[in-house]
Amino acid sequence: LANAGGPTTILVTHHIEEIVPSIQNTLILSAGRIHAVGRTCDVITRETIEKVYNTRLARMESIAGRLWPIWGV
Repeated sequence: LANAGGPTTILVTHHIEEIVPSIQNTLILSAGRIHAVGRTCDVITRETIEKVYNTRLARMESIAGRLWPIWGV
């Protein structure tokens, strides 16, 4: 977790929209197990969110630099 370029911050949230562009790496837990881990841009995808939340998304939208799941088909 240590970053040679500065301090490390850990954000725990249930709200995808709180993951800001400056967050480099993301770990997603589902039912207490690691579901996905890696670069945020590779982890926060429509497919991952649909699987973790067991739902269908109409799309993922970037609004003001944050990813927003748009629920519904």
